[in-house]
Amino acid sequence: MTRPQERSPDPSPALRALLDLPLRAQLSSEHREALEDMEQRLRGGDTVPGWLRFYTSAVEIAEEIMRSWDARLADLQRQRAQIGDPGATRQRAQSNARREVDRTRSTARQVTGAVVTDWQERLRRQIDHVMEDVRRHLDDMPLRARVTKTSIEYSVDTAWLTGFRAYLEEVLVRWLRAGGDGVKAALEAGLSSALEPLRSLVPETAMIKVPTSVPLAPEKAVLTPAEKRTERRTFLASLIQYVRGHLAVVGSIAGLLAVVGSPVLGSSKGSVNIRQWLAAAATPLFLALGYFIVRRDRRQAVRKGRAQARKDIAASLESDCRKLLERQAQAIERTIVRKLPEQALAEVEALLQTQGEAAVCAADERAAGEASEVAIKLDRLNEELSRLRTQRAQLQDQIVFELRRRARELSPAEPIEE
Repeated sequence: MTRPQERSPDPSPALRALLDLPLRAQLSSEHREALEDMEQRLRGGDTVPGWLRFYTSAVEIAEEIMRSWDARLADLQRQRAQIGDPGATRQRAQSNARREVDRTRSTARQVTGAVVTDWQERLRRQIDHVMEDVRRHLDDMPLRARVTKTSIEYSVDTAWLTGFRAYLEEVLVRWLRAGGDGVKAALEAGLSSALEPLRSLVPETAMIKVPTSVPLAPEKAVLTPAEKRTERRTFLASLIQYVRGHLAVVGSIAGLLAVVGSPVLGSSKGSVNIRQWLAAAATPLFLALGYFIVRRDRRQAVRKGRAQARKDIAASLESDCRKLLERQAQAIERTIVRKLPEQALAEVEALLQTQGEAAVCAADERAAGEASEVAIKLDRLNEELSRLRTQRAQLQDQIVFELRRRARELSPAEPIEE
């Protein structure tokens, strides 16, 4: 026979505390059912081996509860890490709105700067393009020649010059209109995309209206073509010069013959007679030849003089046209290419000061509300973490410790034989 062990005061306070745990902590339905089932079975057993089973089962249930709480604690810590700091959340929301406003301003400045640079280059290219057309007109320029006895004066035909001035004025008017329309279209297209960051904050953002009328008149086509004057001798003077030059050559030849023939002739009077005879014989020939040669040379001189006069007058007109186009380009750049982007940028800045700042204030209010919600949620998480840590510490350090100690006390003793 075995010696009966002494009865102990069970259930212990630790076991009662474990059974009352659903009243003090949130447990899963599985753990609640397990504790309720233990409480029902507890009412039917009061022997030492029965109590040992209860305490062993209680320790297992308590350990399962701690493991579930450990998982819950890890999940709560992850949630708290994802939520972050409420102040950082508010600052991030504010900075996002401010960043979109600043990005709109920066993009608008880049767009206007790009339009100015592009049209400055385009104006220079347009000057070169117009000058090519001007040169084609100058190639067909008719000249008027006024011939006098001693000169030929070349000038531009008045009717052609009038038409050329009208052509230049039409070019300037079309150039001015194209510059205004082109800069306006480029600014509206560029600023439409530049306002996209602001539209993400304020969807009803209005479009920027670039002025359509530009108070700029085209330059007056004032041209002062130079007149070219070519000096020349009369036909008779040219003929006399020709005959005189050739007679001088004949005289030199006659002098040479006189020197060679002086031993034969025996006196210097013969050499003089030779010169006179040769000059008298050559003069009609030189007059006949000179008539045709002088006429040929005069025609060639007229052609060369006319070509040179055309070249000089065309160069003068081309220089005037280039200066005229450069003045017009400077006026377009000053009044249109620079003024319109400045006005458009001022419109963007006014829009940012009204709708942009209102959007920033609204974002600040939303950020304050979000930060408040985050703070409340974070407080709840911290409270739940603190409560769960406290409950787990109490369960591990008090209840489980006492349950294990009591289970060791209730371990069966060795049997005693009679």
